[in-house]
Amino acid sequence: MPRPFGVLYAVDRPCYDDGVNSQVEEVVERKGVGDLDELLKGPETWIVE
Repeated sequence: MPRPFGVLYAVDRPCYDDGVNSQVEEVVERKGVGDLDELLKGPETWIVE
């Protein structure tokens, strides 16, 4: 049986990780580094009944 070898299809485009990392960097530049402790101690709470 013949077997394929080499590059059958190639497209240059950004990978998922690069896109996520650039979004995170952009938000950190605009809003600064977040603080999880401050978020958890913040005024926005809810009651589960």
